[in-house]
Amino acid sequence: MTAATPGEPPAVATQAKAAPAALQAKALAHPHLKFCSGKLGSSGDVHTLPCRLAVLAEASAATATTTTPAGLKGTRAAIDAALGAADWVSGYAPTEPSPGLRRARFASHKAACGIVFQRLAALEARPKDDPGHDAVQAALTSTPSLRTKACDCAKRTAALAVGANASPAEQAEIQGILTTERCFMTATEPNSAAPKGPEGLSNASGETQALVEASSPAGRLIALAQGRAVEFSRCADKGMKDGAITDEPKLSLCACNVAKRWALPLRKDDPRVVADVPVAKGAVLPITVEGGKIAACGPARAAP
Repeated sequence: MTAATPGEPPAVATQAKAAPAALQAKALAHPHLKFCSGKLGSSGDVHTLPCRLAVLAEASAATATTTTPAGLKGTRAAIDAALGAADWVSGYAPTEPSPGLRRARFASHKAACGIVFQRLAALEARPKDDPGHDAVQAALTSTPSLRTKACDCAKRTAALAVGANASPAEQAEIQGILTTERCFMTATEPNSAAPKGPEGLSNASGETQALVEASSPAGRLIALAQGRAVEFSRCADKGMKDGAITDEPKLSLCACNVAKRWALPLRKDDPRVVADVPVAKGAVLPITVEGGKIAACGPARAAP
């Protein structure tokens, strides 16, 4: 099974393996990492990536509060490795079915974004008389800013959570991170208080509105479809060529059969939902859900 390039950043495994054995054992001792069996796994394996990320998080935390140039360099290296891992996981495409892959992608992506937020907090907490203050400020105020990168990471985790059939508690946790980390604010409001509750969205920015739409029933269906792109790929092979629909009936039949196997992220008492879910680049599939089930599907059509 191969992954889409560029692959897992080498720095993830390198930094994890460089950590002392005792620190590795401590990082891998958490109950949710029992599957690691105390090992880091192989670089390029999405299923064991959380093992390496856990050690990376523990190792970078040990130096995050130091004010030396080396400490700052290590913090930035951990952030870059985590962001790279998140990007890789987000676009990972296996060449054959892989049981548990959607769950592994979600867990890995969440862990990677967690490292970014943790190290971001350490950078923001550094005092003004820190010898590396100028370098820290340059990192925090780059374009896009480090906080923007962290928030974008968490937003993608939220999308992967839907495809992974994450529990309501897990999805609520991610939404809580987006709120507490001020990800609903615009770039011109860096010091504003984070919005609390629906009233905080009354003057929502375009970015916030996009997040609200993504959390809507239709948005959840679209995110679910995006997380099932591999399943749709064989349908595109049957009814599309070069991004254009060549056999609509065949594409629609295949795509609808795929969609009808989904565990929908909707409740039976949710109102009727209509959404154009992406099948492949260049095509969408209209789906109507009523009573928690697909009531109408297709025909597939060209994406607007």
